[in-house]
Amino acid sequence: MPKLIPHSVTMRARGFVYNPQARFMTSPWVSAVEMMEKKIAYNKRVDRTVGVLERFVAKWVAQSREARSKARVRAAGEKWRLSVMSSSWANIMETEDAAERARVQSLRDAYEARLVAMPERDLIEYHQQTMSEHRRHHEDYRPWMEFISRIHAKRAALRAAVVDNAQVWVELHNRQRPAQVRRVVVRGRFSALDSSDSE
Repeated sequence: MPKLIPHSVTMRARGFVYNPQARFMTSPWVSAVEMMEKKIAYNKRVDRTVGVLERFVAKWVAQSREARSKARVRAAGEKWRLSVMSSSWANIMETEDAAERARVQSLRDAYEARLVAMPERDLIEYHQQTMSEHRRHHEDYRPWMEFISRIHAKRAALRAAVVDNAQVWVELHNRQRPAQVRRVVVRGRFSALDSSDSE
């Protein structure tokens, strides 16, 4: 009696791939070429979305840097004014502390912006490296998990904003149709005369 070949081996030999996510009452075996084309199309969509997010975040970071630069100039002027017009050591120290807090916040904002703009694969690798460092040094990883959760929430909000903006743009673009040219046809002997001359 000939040996029976399993169905999965036969299907794979014919160039099919098993798709465990196939819908109910449909064959889970699909063409390998079709699966590859779907994967390539999905990756292109993801790359386009990431590209839009990167440009959006880069613009946002540039504007934030400009605003922080102006704030630093104002803070320096205020510090100079306080040092000249007031001899209070407490005021000088408070101004320096505020400037240091602003500098630390600026670094933190730039770090968060870099993580928000990072491609998904790079962010996953960075997260894994950070977790391994926490484990190696026996550190509490809960603050990092809260922080990375906020980063993911910001990324999701940016994706949603990009999709909403694109939808609004498409809707506005579709509404802008060229104006229809109206033609008025006047019949009769005196069609060339102005209506005011009809009397």
